[in-house]
Amino acid sequence: MHLPGPDAEPLVGQKANRVRVHQPAETVYSVKRFMGRRGADISTEELLVTYPVKGEGAGPVSIDVHGRPWTPEEISAEILKKLKRDAEAYFGEAVTRAVITVPAYFNDAQRNATKRAANWRG
Repeated sequence: MHLPGPDAEPLVGQKANRVRVHQPAETVYSVKRFMGRRGADISTEELLVTYPVKGEGAGPVSIDVHGRPWTPEEISAEILKKLKRDAEAYFGEAVTRAVITVPAYFNDAQRNATKRAANWRG
């Protein structure tokens, strides 16, 4: 997902991936790896991404873009909102229910973070 700035709509999918080449610090990818995890849970190798990731000790992970800290749940929520809009446009009707899966290796905190992203109203 590309986060262009506070007054612009985030880009998701192929559009975001195209912008990633020119604005890598503003384009978040593979955010699922940070879902439901604390700073102490994240290895140094996992932090080797092109966007700014912060997380210390027991504190939550945040992705700071344009002076605004985003949680992995907020990023995932924006992606899910885009998928919902696309599905509604395709089917021509409101989508009110969906099945969202998580990897088998996710722990309870990661599963709960995924649920929060699906229910995000922010």
